[in-house]
Amino acid sequence: MNLLPLMFAVLLILSACTPPAVPPRPFPAIDTSLVELHNFAKLREDSCWLSNADYYPYYIGPENDTVVPDRCWAHYFDSTKRGMNKRYEKYVIKREQKPLRPGQETPPVSIRIGTTKSIHNGYPVILKNEGKDTIQIGYDEYIPLLLEAKDSAGAWRPIEKHISGFCGLGMRFWILPPGEIALTFAPVTRGSFKTELRLRFEDHYSEPFRGSINYRQFESIFTEKGEFKPEYLRERKAAKANKKTEK
Repeated sequence: MNLLPLMFAVLLILSACTPPAVPPRPFPAIDTSLVELHNFAKLREDSCWLSNADYYPYYIGPENDTVVPDRCWAHYFDSTKRGMNKRYEKYVIKREQKPLRPGQETPPVSIRIGTTKSIHNGYPVILKNEGKDTIQIGYDEYIPLLLEAKDSAGAWRPIEKHISGFCGLGMRFWILPPGEIALTFAPVTRGSFKTELRLRFEDHYSEPFRGSINYRQFESIFTEKGEFKPEYLRERKAAKANKKTEK
């Protein structure tokens, strides 16, 4: 008995029952006409080290075709802007409320980077809660993202570090409901070492993208004893001298 016609018929039935793949939603347009964004300083090759990660939430809310950033972290914590505070009340909780965090027990967070066009030397970044549970995505003024790059051996290494030294008393946390997004911006790095870069949020990663860095961005300005490296001190002294000359 020739089973080929039967197998072909089964494949046709299965293919008909398989729903078509849903194309990814286009990266939203970013309308910056109503807000002054943080202007990321261009990283110069002669003055680059491992830097602090500064990722401010510029928008938290539903995913729309166009996103209008505002300085939501500043507006919420600034008591003089009461009208803006209400807009973000549902996205901020107190520490003792024990917010959910992304991990094995919660759905993933997707990270998309709009690398086709930089805005004030920064790439727009969209974080989306892809699951059914509300999760914590930041604290006070920050979203704890880190920019990573591949070194010459092909290993992923951070070129940023988290800001430390916060006091937990009175700290507030940003939360992201299911299906909603948060907008921030990643700095556009520049240097002589061409490589791949990606953003990391805990154990979630963006798709890699091509860029360039100064290879010394993998290094801290501090020695193992916590002292400034002599090379960094020399460069800082030279930079101050140059500023005096320019004046």
